[in-house]
Amino acid sequence: TDLPRDAVGVIQGNVADYTGRTVAVAMMHTLALRADRAGPDCWEPLQAWLRGGLVVYDELDVFPAAKMQRALSLFEATRWGLTATHRPDGLQRVLELHLGPREFYRGGYDLKPVVLSYRVPVPGYFGRYRNFTNCLTQLEVHDDTYRAAVRKIILDAVRDDRKTLLLLQRTEAIEATAAWAREQGIDAGVIHGGVGQRDRLTVLRGKRLVVANRKIAGRALDQPDLEVIITGPTSNPALAEQVAGRLCRTGTGKRRPVLILLWPWLSGGGEAISRFVGMASSNERALRAVGFNDVRYRTFGAEET
Repeated sequence: TDLPRDAVGVIQGNVADYTGRTVAVAMMHTLALRADRAGPDCWEPLQAWLRGGLVVYDELDVFPAAKMQRALSLFEATRWGLTATHRPDGLQRVLELHLGPREFYRGGYDLKPVVLSYRVPVPGYFGRYRNFTNCLTQLEVHDDTYRAAVRKIILDAVRDDRKTLLLLQRTEAIEATAAWAREQGIDAGVIHGGVGQRDRLTVLRGKRLVVANRKIAGRALDQPDLEVIITGPTSNPALAEQVAGRLCRTGTGKRRPVLILLWPWLSGGGEAISRFVGMASSNERALRAVGFNDVRYRTFGAEET
């Protein structure tokens, strides 16, 4: 862009720096939540600044949420919306009420990953966890079998010289896994809440293995040379598609990418483990619905099935 740096302002948290700027980049949560708490009139100066201009909403798929819709109706301006995420729930109609009919749609992906559904046996006592998030956290931090599966997959990917992104929940697990990788001679970096934005970009672009927080790096990440993503379950099938979409960027010499879904498995049940099984099925259905049909199954410690 030819815009000078001082022509671009920021609206985020308590910062509202747009007066005298040509462009303002705003956090949608800041716009929506402040309007929800204080009423839309709190943005009157911004509305006056933008009146007759252009608003571009990125990651439009999240806006059907009730509070996020407030950000769609704030401004008297030309409004465009962008998203690469398919919504199978019919809420596209909500977006059309605010923005009008869809003008452009390109279905499918240029590069579709192999989906490897990897079942990891875990100890019986994990069946007592009723909350699946607590269960997954315990597995990431404390369970030797689960960690061994993650590390074996990392080694396989790195030996094949593939740029790899591992998504975990806990900072403790992220740092420990990256430290182990460096001990193996792997060029690894971390992305989590304690890493600044500029450092995140440096890690993402420069490291062969990136170990990252799932919420931070699971969506809106654009790294064309990424070839492998390793991730655990998600209760929202749409997020599984978003994670897979990180692999669909084309790049020179890029091989067919691989999405590895790790599923804790416990013979005999436990409510948390049962939910994992259900999430595995719903995530795989969501991926097949957008054309990711090459799904293969493995069990850690056993031959491919």
